[in-house]
Amino acid sequence: MHPNSQSQRRHHRERLIRKRRHYWNTAAEHKTLGKLAKTPTPCSCWMCGNPRRHSGKPTLQEARHNQKAIEVIEDSGLSNIRNIGPTQPSW
Repeated sequence: MHPNSQSQRRHHRERLIRKRRHYWNTAAEHKTLGKLAKTPTPCSCWMCGNPRRHSGKPTLQEARHNQKAIEVIEDSGLSNIRNIGPTQPSW
């Protein structure tokens, strides 16, 4: 089966509908389930929306990535380097 075939898309849509059946803590109707398959977030309020937009905080994925990058830098011994860019004149 081709990865982008119509049957593959149908399969994934039905899989998402089964997975998200109780997302909003209710037994959703068929029309609502179709919406959930495309957009799992019901709105863009401060609780459901992107945390970067509402509070300036990084998303969970970005926070994990940043933490791993800090650990790699500390493990490699480069954490003592302060300024990597060009130096400023001291006049």
